[in-house]
Amino acid sequence: MIVAVAVLLFALFTLDGGTDPEPPVVVDSAPEVQPEPELPAQPANVSKPAVEQSSPEIADSRRALPTTDGRKVVASARENYDNSLAGFVVDPDGLAVEGAVLLLTEGGVESGMREIQRAMGTLVETDQKTRSTKTNEEGRFSFSNLEPGNYSLVTKHEDFSEHRDSIIPIGMVGETPWNITLEEGVMLHGYVRSLEGGPIAGATLTLSSSMTPGLMAPKGARKPENEYIVLTNPEGYYRILNLTPGESWHLSASAAEFGTQTERNLLIEEKNGTNTVDFRLQPGETLTGRVIAPDRSPIMGASVRVVGYQQPQTLSADAITNDEGRFTVSNLVPGNYTLIAEADGWRTERLLRVVAPSADLEIQLAEQGTIMGRVVGVSGEAVPSFTLSLHQYIANSSAYGRRVKEEKMTSEDGSFTMTGVDEGQFSIKVAAPGFADTFSEDFEVTQGLTTTDILIKMSVGGSITGIVLDANSGEPLSGAIVTTQDNNYQDNPLMRLFGASMPRKTTQQRARTGKDGRFELSMLAPELYQVRIQHPSFPLLVMDNQRVIEGSPTDMGAIRLEPGSTIRGTVYDGAGSPLSGATIQILSTANDLRTHLEGRSNSEGRYILRNVPEGSYKMSAQRPTKGGDPFGPIVDMKNSEIHIKVGRGQEYAQDLNLGGSGQ
Repeated sequence: MIVAVAVLLFALFTLDGGTDPEPPVVVDSAPEVQPEPELPAQPANVSKPAVEQSSPEIADSRRALPTTDGRKVVASARENYDNSLAGFVVDPDGLAVEGAVLLLTEGGVESGMREIQRAMGTLVETDQKTRSTKTNEEGRFSFSNLEPGNYSLVTKHEDFSEHRDSIIPIGMVGETPWNITLEEGVMLHGYVRSLEGGPIAGATLTLSSSMTPGLMAPKGARKPENEYIVLTNPEGYYRILNLTPGESWHLSASAAEFGTQTERNLLIEEKNGTNTVDFRLQPGETLTGRVIAPDRSPIMGASVRVVGYQQPQTLSADAITNDEGRFTVSNLVPGNYTLIAEADGWRTERLLRVVAPSADLEIQLAEQGTIMGRVVGVSGEAVPSFTLSLHQYIANSSAYGRRVKEEKMTSEDGSFTMTGVDEGQFSIKVAAPGFADTFSEDFEVTQGLTTTDILIKMSVGGSITGIVLDANSGEPLSGAIVTTQDNNYQDNPLMRLFGASMPRKTTQQRARTGKDGRFELSMLAPELYQVRIQHPSFPLLVMDNQRVIEGSPTDMGAIRLEPGSTIRGTVYDGAGSPLSGATIQILSTANDLRTHLEGRSNSEGRYILRNVPEGSYKMSAQRPTKGGDPFGPIVDMKNSEIHIKVGRGQEYAQDLNLGGSGQ
């Protein structure tokens, strides 16, 4: 599944072919242009009548509406940006929806991608800043003072299916209007019975994302964000309401003394609003055994996870060893399973093809190594607070290997101890206030032994300075955001998906230009950098190969921003009707993935792309995706693709048609 998604993303950003259409309309310097998309008139606030439930009386559960959705919620930010995202949430009849919960997350990564990142261990929770709000009685919501960039928005209400907007571009100034229509979802229901046909009351039905972490998930991986749990009534009946058509799930049914069964990769279809899945549970089987050390002494508190791969096997189950190292995992469907044993300070081990039922199993764990050392400043003084990131070391390579673990530490004398390290060659990256990120020399860890005397002397690093000017007037530009990235960094969905797992030697910093247009980025680890400059009135400027030297400033001198152009138009579906919520993307034909802009069409199908740099591009659009068809976006983008040449400071009108011809 993960490989397929990666291939799909690669295809989306390497599409080629097609012929040049008629050139787009170029609007002269004083055009009669289309107005900005406006917020609609306030929707009527009409209460919806209560609906009587006609189904059997059951333990009914709808998705909970947490304010954080398991992510970091950001308090009111400082007033730095005069921008906002605002709009109305309405039902299919256009009536206001009060009390809808909206979760706005930086980064523009949709929920499915977040699940892939979590399963791969590449989701950095501290980077996923989420703000939440609720709609008022008029159905209105607003987020203000937002960091410029792409955002994803999730809208939830117990009476409707969840609505997701994966890419919402927010500029440095101005209001971005965004209206949302919630739809009544699809019902999933059925009966849970024994093999003899008798109803099983109180059975637990768990519906979880098909991206649920499995063997690939790192130790301590969180559960998926999206999960429903319901119970059957005395007749063995269950139902789950307001699911979104096109999404894929795992559905498990469990009950005491029965084997837990799982319907995998269940695709929710329209089917007149109803999907039916029934279960026939058989008596459960048991796995028992011990987790032991090499000297056969018991390991208490070890986690034993049982993972099944064949339908309708149990998807997963867990147990904790007692003081004798013993564990019992019950309620398993007969079949072959993989057992995974984990314990702090011990290397994770697996037993493959274990047949349920089985007894007296043994899993032997090898003791991991320990590392000890000190972190000191430039003059040898102790650094009392720091974050250690342990990385695999790759000999004869300029890059470090993947991050193995990370810990925050405080110590008056700068000392640290990190336990639970597997055998191998490693290096430690240290981040501490007032210093540039610093890597240690490489060292070796041996099973069951302690590696000592690791001394990490922090660096103050170097700096990058410069002045940002308007290329036409020569005047300094204040308020430009200047950031550093890895040299040759490319901001695209592939990088957003896998970027957190890629080790780096560079330091990510940001600054804003003052009234004189000047900026300084300090405490940068010595390395080659990419510098990115963003200003609300100009295209993004990207400059690679900026070398930072220890203890020395790198002066970029005068940096002149050239004016960009604006492209606006309407997206039409295959039938020729305006398409709301379409994703529009523009990609350089020079295969420079750094020049990649995205936008969304409003409720009238209209879109605007601002600050487009001079150059030749491919433009395309795709309809809002709800899952189910992984190749639909490729078809849409191929059908709608056009080529366009963009000059400086121009206005262009360009429609896009998913039916296959540019308007």
